[in-house]
Amino acid sequence: MKMKNSLKRFLTENIRVKLFSLFCAAFLWCYVVIEDSYEYVVSIPVRTVRQAEGWIFSEPLPKSIPVRFQGPGKMLFSLLLREKHLEIDLDNRTDEFMISLSLDMLRGIPHHSDLVPMRIVGPDQIRIHLDQFMEKKIPVIPSLTIIPVDGFIQVGPINLDPDSVSVSGPRTLIRNLHSISTQSKLLKNVLKKVEGKIELDAAGMPRISFSSDQVRYDADIQRLHEQWLQDIPVRVIHAPADARVQAIPSTLSLKIQGGVELIRRLKKDEVWAVIDFRNRHRYSDEGIPASITVPEGITFTEVKPKFFGLLIER
Repeated sequence: MKMKNSLKRFLTENIRVKLFSLFCAAFLWCYVVIEDSYEYVVSIPVRTVRQAEGWIFSEPLPKSIPVRFQGPGKMLFSLLLREKHLEIDLDNRTDEFMISLSLDMLRGIPHHSDLVPMRIVGPDQIRIHLDQFMEKKIPVIPSLTIIPVDGFIQVGPINLDPDSVSVSGPRTLIRNLHSISTQSKLLKNVLKKVEGKIELDAAGMPRISFSSDQVRYDADIQRLHEQWLQDIPVRVIHAPADARVQAIPSTLSLKIQGGVELIRRLKKDEVWAVIDFRNRHRYSDEGIPASITVPEGITFTEVKPKFFGLLIER
């Protein structure tokens, strides 16, 4: 107990004097340390000058070069806070070449001081890769999967805004880039219009810049509807100029399927049923099928009748 009380008195009595003594001791230690001479490796940022116009780096330069310095501790400490760099003069050269590194390239290091750069640590040469700058526009491809709820259907394609982006960078990379996909995304159990933002899949393209890193998307989801269209005219094409050719029967009925709003707006003249007269010999006596075209987003599941005859009048 006595020992515990003695320790407590030692820590609490004359606290200001003890703190001042501790501060003086630390200051003296720091002073001795910063006056001693040391060797220390400092990472020096790299900068380039006189880069040829219209040319960019196809391979990145190192962000910094390690350089060993010798000097008093206080000078080495001030060096860490100083604006400094290693300047590489490209001399308006192009393509690919080697540049030797030397201590003469150091900038922002005080001269006529006790701080001495000793040597560059590591390779004393770096390879410069320059390529022509190129920019072009490429389409964005949606990598978005939409699975509607049973009884609903996606009407039309997925819309993107913007549907293309400008890309720029080294010519060897840009010239082979013809499109960019969005990141993959899966939407399940959808029963109404979907919209949002999605990032471009630019992974693995660090040297390429994009005018936008994301796009907006939307897709129309409607309730699935089915109905019959009656009396669709069947047209005969490529008939002889000196003959009048008519399909028998002259109309057909079509069972169509699609989004309820899309089918509601559908007009009969948007559905085409044609028979190519030139293909009549390819079919048996059973008759000739009509080729049917419906608007995007609509399908047909049944057609009546399936085959037609041709009435030729000269």
